[in-house]
Amino acid sequence: MPATRRPEESQSRTRPLIARVRNRELRRGGSAALLEKQTAEALKNLPRLGFNVQADPAVVSRLVQIQRRLDAIGRHEKWAERLDGLDDVDFMTKQGIAQLATLLSMTDEECTEWLKLYKEFRKVLRSTLAEPATASARKS
Repeated sequence: MPATRRPEESQSRTRPLIARVRNRELRRGGSAALLEKQTAEALKNLPRLGFNVQADPAVVSRLVQIQRRLDAIGRHEKWAERLDGLDDVDFMTKQGIAQLATLLSMTDEECTEWLKLYKEFRKVLRSTLAEPATASARKS
């Protein structure tokens, strides 16, 4: 009689695959509509952390546009594909490795551009605040 898998075993084995597929899709320029939906959802939930934000669709689109440009700087498919093949490394660690590899592979000019874009991202994000963040929201 063949061994049957418990649902939680099957689910835990598919999670990393789903994460890798989603990460690859976003890295290759996933759907703008999906990214905007996820960004809008993230903004919608910030009040639960004490950040009273109100963002219109134009702001969400701008945040996604900047994030895509940030993600493109310093990315190299050569090491990104090898990173996907590290089956013994969990998803969160892969994210950290990707971040470090991106920083290491940037030229000084790319780093300057990345910092400029990150400041712009923060400025656009802060423009969504309806009021200053509460002290409890600023504490980590």
